[in-house]
Amino acid sequence: MSDKHFVGLKLTGFEDNGKQRPISRVTLKRDDENAVTAGDDTGAELIADCPHATQAMCDAILRKVKGYAYQAYRADDANLDPAAELGDGITASGVYSVISRIDDDGSGYAGAAAPGDPEMEDEFPIDGPLTQEFNRRFGGLRSYINKTASEIRMGVADDLNDLEASFTISLNGITAQINDLDGNISRVEQKADSYNLNIRNDMKKLETSINISLEGIQTSIQDDINGLETSFNLSLSEIRTSIRDAEGNISTLQQTATSLSSRINGVDSRVTEISQSLDSITLSVSNGETSSTISIVKDGVSVSSKTIRFTGQIIFEDDLSDGQTVISGDNIQTGEISSDYLKLYGPMEVYEDERARYLAGYIGFVEGEAYNENGSIRVTEGIGVKAPSPGKNYDGGMVICTDSGARLTYGPDEFGSTTTIACVSDHCFSSEPMETFSDIRLKCDISYDIKERFGKFYRSLKPCRFRMKDKPGGAEHLGFIAQDVWAALQKDGKTMSDFAALTQMRGTDDEEGIYTIRYGELTALNTAFIQQLMSQIEELKQEINQLRS
Repeated sequence: MSDKHFVGLKLTGFEDNGKQRPISRVTLKRDDENAVTAGDDTGAELIADCPHATQAMCDAILRKVKGYAYQAYRADDANLDPAAELGDGITASGVYSVISRIDDDGSGYAGAAAPGDPEMEDEFPIDGPLTQEFNRRFGGLRSYINKTASEIRMGVADDLNDLEASFTISLNGITAQINDLDGNISRVEQKADSYNLNIRNDMKKLETSINISLEGIQTSIQDDINGLETSFNLSLSEIRTSIRDAEGNISTLQQTATSLSSRINGVDSRVTEISQSLDSITLSVSNGETSSTISIVKDGVSVSSKTIRFTGQIIFEDDLSDGQTVISGDNIQTGEISSDYLKLYGPMEVYEDERARYLAGYIGFVEGEAYNENGSIRVTEGIGVKAPSPGKNYDGGMVICTDSGARLTYGPDEFGSTTTIACVSDHCFSSEPMETFSDIRLKCDISYDIKERFGKFYRSLKPCRFRMKDKPGGAEHLGFIAQDVWAALQKDGKTMSDFAALTQMRGTDDEEGIYTIRYGELTALNTAFIQQLMSQIEELKQEINQLRS
C-alpha cells in the first residue's frame, strides 16, 4: 500500500464480511510445474506467479506478511479520493482494510471493496492443510531440460527443501552447481581461458574458491564469522600467500625472480618484515612507536635501533688505520673516535694522547661556584668543560652550565685573579669591563658626519621606562622600544642597514622576528650631539660675554 484514505461514514452502505485466516505460508509459482514456498499450514496461503522466484524472495515476503489477516468489506458510494488506487489503505465505517476493487459508475462517488469468502474462493481457492501438503509433496520434486539455440540447461530440483543440481552448456562455457540441505553450494565454471571452482555456505559464512587462468592461479579460503582467511596467488612473475587469524593478525609472503619478502602485521601496530633482493637483505621490527632495522648491502651493514645489545667480546678491524677496537663489558679500547654524540657520566679526563704527561682537562659533569644571597660561596654542579693549566697548580679556563645559570671563567691564576662572565636568573655579570674590537685596521667607509646624518632621527627618539612582560612585578628599565626606533629611522628615510644598532631576529611565516637594540652603538650618537650642544653653549657664552661688555 502506498497511500491511506479515510472515508469514515461518508458512504451510502457498508458490509463487514469479516477477516480471513492469518497468512502462514507464501508460495511463488515459477510456472505451472515449479514453485518455491515458505511457512506452514496453520493459516492461509498467499500464492503468486513469479517466473524468477527464489527461496530467498519467498522467505522475505513471508517475513513481511506473516500473521496478516485479510479484512473483507464492501463500501458503497464512498466519498473516495479520485487519486485512490488498488492496494491503498482505507478506513470506512471504523474498519481498516485494503482497496482490492473500485466500482466507479461515473457519479463521482466510487465504491470500494475487498472481496469476501465466496468471491475469494471463486478467484483464489484456498485448499485445506492436508490438500496443500499433498500438492506440495507431489509437485516438489522435478527434473528439467531446457534447450535453446544458444544454451542447454538440465537439472534436478526439490523445491520443498530448496535442493537443486544443475548443469549448463553454452558457447561461453560449462557450469555445474549443486546445493544441499545444509546450505552448502558448490559451483564449477569452465571457459576457454579459465576454470573456476567455488564452494560456499552462506549461513556459516564459509567459502573456498580456486581460479585458474592463463594469467595464473588464485585460491582463497574464508571464514567471515571468525575473521579467518588464507589466500595463495601464483603467476608467471610472482608467488604471494597471505594468512589472517581471528584477532586480525596478517602474515604475507611474496616471491619473485629477484626478491623474497615476508611480513607479519599485528592488530596492535606490531610489524616484522624480512626483505631479500639481489643486492640487499633487510630485517625490521616495529611496534608503531619504536623500530629496529638491520640492512645488509654489498658495501656494509646498517643497524638502527633504540637499544643494541651484544654478548661476548666484539672486535672491529679495518684498513682505514692500523690497530683495532675491542669492546668487552664496560671497557672500550680504541684509537681515534669521531662521533656526533657521546653520553658521559661525571667528569671525563682529557689528555693530549696516551703518552701525555699532564691532564689536559675535563669534559662532562664538573663542579663550579655560585654566590648565596648573603654573599657566601657555594659549590654547584653542572655540565661543562674545565681546562687546568698543564703542570701548574692553578686552574685555566672553564665553561659550566648548572641549575643556577651559566658561567665562563678563567682562573684563579697564579696571582689569585679570576675573570668571570656569568648569566644567572635575570642578571648577567662580568668581573671585567667588556671590550669591543674597535681598531681602525678592522674598519672601512669611515665618516664623521653623525650630526648631519642622524640629527632628525636623534630628535625623533623616544626614551621611556618599562617593565618586561615575563617579570611584570620586576624592576623598571630605562631604554627604547625597538619599534619606535625603527619608526624614527623610517621617518628619516633610512633603513636598518643605515643603523646597525637596530637589528631583527629571523621570524617565521606566522610571526615576525624579535627586534633587538645594541645600546653600545648609541654612545656615539650621544657623544656627537653632546659635542654639538657643548659647541653651541660655548658660542652662546661668547655672545653673552660680548653683550655684557
